[in-house]
Amino acid sequence: GLTLAGEPPLTFVDSVLKAFPSPIRNASQVPDAVDVYRRVLAASPPRSVTIASVGLLTNLELLLRSGPDAHSPLDGYALVAEKVALLSIMAGDYPTSGPRFAECNACGCFNGA
Repeated sequence: GLTLAGEPPLTFVDSVLKAFPSPIRNASQVPDAVDVYRRVLAASPPRSVTIASVGLLTNLELLLRSGPDAHSPLDGYALVAEKVALLSIMAGDYPTSGPRFAECNACGCFNGA
């Protein structure tokens, strides 16, 4: 799948896999997130999808940057614009938090797609 060139790998998934029993041992055992997003969106009626993101925004960024593929002739921006009715993102950066305490999803872990 599409990747963010020059980005260090995120270690959260690795730490979860080490801490909890799971038949999944690495990312090669699960479908690519962008491929899943594109397949589901392409098969959905216009403006019928709600996406609730409760973690890092990397996969959404990669979706928006994605190009046409076997699922849809639309690029990521066009596909999301056509199919998504609501995008809800869990993130918080409150004035009293200060930069050291901003919620992780709002601290610049993504490239602003």
